[in-house]
Amino acid sequence: ATGSYSEVPRLPYEDTDFEINYKTKASEQEILDGERARLRLQNTYGNLKHDNRLIAGDNLKVLRTLSDDPTVSGKVRLIYIDPPYATGFRFQSTTVGVAYDDVDRGATYLEVFRKRLVLLRELMSSDGSIYVHLDVNMIFPVKLLMDEVFEIEEHTSELQSRRNLVCRLLLEKKKLAALITR
Repeated sequence: ATGSYSEVPRLPYEDTDFEINYKTKASEQEILDGERARLRLQNTYGNLKHDNRLIAGDNLKVLRTLSDDPTVSGKVRLIYIDPPYATGFRFQSTTVGVAYDDVDRGATYLEVFRKRLVLLRELMSSDGSIYVHLDVNMIFPVKLLMDEVFEIEEHTSELQSRRNLVCRLLLEKKKLAALITR
């Protein structure tokens, strides 16, 4: 078919403001004010000129503690997250038995994840990037959640490939790219 078309003007992102709501959603202040971890130095690795840390503990409490640390808060330039995929499965380890349960779904999954995103936002520098590695079970709800938490100004792209089914979300300079590979 032939014919002509005209491009529909895009509305500025501010005009499409939204919020995801569910019963168990905590306020950002509740997330920021929650319990902190007690951190203690176990060992040092590599060059002592750099402040690299390997921290074992409840990640929510550790993130809150790091958000209070002026040497970390607002200074993290790269974050990579490989959360559970909301598969509904229990994963076994040959050495320790149950490695983890990946059973959270829906609003429960989103709230667990949102709490961490709010704290990670506090740690990120203005030119920082966050990569989230997901599969198709939760990538689109998480993309909306990230838009809300990070106040995304523009969704930049979606890329597809034909290899393994893996999805990644990339946030850079307040722009979000969902990378979906098959």
